[in-house]
Amino acid sequence: MHRKSARFLFILIICFIPLILAGCGDGTIVLPVDDGFIVICTNPTEYAVHKVPFSFEGAPDPDDSDSGDDNNILYTLPWTFYFYGTAYTDIWIDSNGNIWFETDTNDYDFNLRTCDDNGPCIAGWNQDLDSEDYGEYRVQRKTDPDRVVIEWITETYDDNDDGLDVLNNFEIILYKNGEIRVNYNYFNCAICRDSSSGVSKGVPNGSVYTSLTEKFGPVPGLGQTSYIFTCP
Repeated sequence: MHRKSARFLFILIICFIPLILAGCGDGTIVLPVDDGFIVICTNPTEYAVHKVPFSFEGAPDPDDSDSGDDNNILYTLPWTFYFYGTAYTDIWIDSNGNIWFETDTNDYDFNLRTCDDNGPCIAGWNQDLDSEDYGEYRVQRKTDPDRVVIEWITETYDDNDDGLDVLNNFEIILYKNGEIRVNYNYFNCAICRDSSSGVSKGVPNGSVYTSLTEKFGPVPGLGQTSYIFTCP
């Protein structure tokens, strides 16, 4: 390469990369990755939820796992995850099928609109779940694409209390680009309910949320289905 051309390319890179990292003016930023670039939604005021073809990954080789009743795991994300415009590097995963971004709670049957004043939340299945005697919940980072899989294999609290030993299986996947996928594998619960599952900013007036339940029905009836939450 000629010296003049190399200098021009160097100047172009130096000038262009800050523009990439600064954003596109539409609530997104573009970051370089090994095989190109990734567009990340940084400032969604709401999420759209879409049904997609069913698939299920699981977390067979977890980075962390636990079992219990009303427990949680503090998990450090491998990259910054943007949720409702706020950057997060840690999440709390609870045994009741939820992800919390600002509080180490393990709430259940809560008001999705406000997350019961616990800050932003993702409710995979908003019911009282219990893996103390049977099952577990676990988290695993995967790549290509870069993502974190959180899987629950669990009973409901009521089924466990009755000694039924019937498991249910679902997962939430957080992608580096800000998308959220929920895969519902199977439900065997005898005592089933859903207090509204989905995503929420958890604001006091309950105005910023997207309910999967309101659009597609109660979670225990959604076996073998998948959904993605994206920026509109």
